Amino acid sequence: MKVMNSEQIKKAEAIGHSLGIEYIDMMETAGRSAAMRLIEEKRGGGRTVVLCGKGKNGGDGYVCARYLADNPLFDVCVINLFGAPTEEQSACMFSLIDTFTTEIIDATNNIDIAINAISSSDIIVDAIFGIGFSGELQGIAAQIIHAANCANSFRFAIDIPSGISHSAREIPDLYFHADLTLTMLCKKPAMVLSPCEDIFSRVELADIGFSQDICTDYEFIITDEQIASALLPVRSKLSHKGSHGHILSICGSQNMPGAAVFAARAAVNSGCGLLTMAFPNTAYSPIAANVPNALMLPLCSNNKGRLSREALSELHEAISKVDVVMLGCGLGVDEDICAIIEDILLTVDLPLIIDADGINAISLNKNILKKAKSQNIILTPHPGEMSRLTGKSIGAIQADRIAIARSFAKEYSVTLLLKGHNTVIADKNGEIYINPTGNSGMARGGSGDVLTGIISAFAAQGLSCFEGAVLGAYVHGMAGDIATEKYSCYSAEPFKIIEALPSSFNHILKK
Repeated sequence: MKVMNSEQIKKAEAIGHSLGIEYIDMMETAGRSAAMRLIEEKRGGGRTVVLCGKGKNGGDGYVCARYLADNPLFDVCVINLFGAPTEEQSACMFSLIDTFTTEIIDATNNIDIAINAISSSDIIVDAIFGIGFSGELQGIAAQIIHAANCANSFRFAIDIPSGISHSAREIPDLYFHADLTLTMLCKKPAMVLSPCEDIFSRVELADIGFSQDICTDYEFIITDEQIASALLPVRSKLSHKGSHGHILSICGSQNMPGAAVFAARAAVNSGCGLLTMAFPNTAYSPIAANVPNALMLPLCSNNKGRLSREALSELHEAISKVDVVMLGCGLGVDEDICAIIEDILLTVDLPLIIDADGINAISLNKNILKKAKSQNIILTPHPGEMSRLTGKSIGAIQADRIAIARSFAKEYSVTLLLKGHNTVIADKNGEIYINPTGNSGMARGGSGDVLTGIISAFAAQGLSCFEGAVLGAYVHGMAGDIATEKYSCYSAEPFKIIEALPSSFNHILKK
């Protein structure tokens, strides 16, 4: 699902117009769609007040009012907040309203009458500003919206509730409290990103005469089941274990063997054909006991129980036999680990999925990414790790997640997956996907290791790094949602998320 800002929507409308759809027909379709949806929602009808501004959103409101007035169950009143409309198409739509069946109130001269009409209404339709709004509500608009919010009415917004900018990053003090928003063509950034997403109780899409598929310019894409289904690797009935990729896991240490176990078990449960686990020999017992279907490659440890750089020759021999390398989970950070990470980046031309301590090691010399031999690198930082990578505070990163992820991915030519609510996936060309699945029950140690294993499995099965990250985040979040629903947000620990992976895949496959 594409998400667009106001300028991109104008471009989309221009494309629609170039295909033969008149702008006034788009307005007619939008207003009719709003009326039909409201009639469906409120079958009993009632006293309905339609609040209209002077622009195109007001034009949508006039069309909506006209169709509602044709239904005998709806007693319609139109309130013009700023007098008669000035926009050409809106003025045309206003002229088509039958003033014998529809009451018209000019709020500029009759604010008390307008507020009384709002207070006694059953339904209030907001068509005042639309996506062109910015700033704060003032004057008559503020009075009207305050009255609407105080009324015991069903509140319905056309396109976007008045008082909210389409790309708002802060919740405004005053805005129309919509029970249902019918937005045109696509969702707007404020509707799907924190913190404003929380103030939209329900958002649905409406037709304006053409599909968003024709739109080539957009802010980002929200991953949905259709996208996930299209990305999910197809398994042939003639396939064998060698058909679905071989992963080398370079994860774990004496103090953190669980990270390697979580990543490995997630990879195995996400379809990879073969998995070799390379880890310090001091962690052999807990790792080998918990991943029976992997090949074990215990290597020499340093005095901290982490991989020693002396293991590099054996690592390279193992790398020569695999398709994908995942590294970083539970490795720890010291001179040996930094040397291993640097060597792999400079010499290995395979997809590299790097998480946790792999990222922490890179953050000490992030320009090594610009010298990397592989052109297929995924970094999966949480905000703290992203802070170390960029030198920016966690607060600054959380305030501008999309821009920071996009900038880093483009500068260092990597796929960047910035974890957290509304996980951001950015590719080296600036493409952005936002992941909608997942919940606070996943906010615990080990969840990121599970994600690394899932993404690595998809990369091993032939998806590009970006595709693997998009699908991996979606599947991981869905498994977390299933686990949380079953075990609660307090008990959805990583093994339970892994346990929920089969249900996630079956859901995407519709089984």
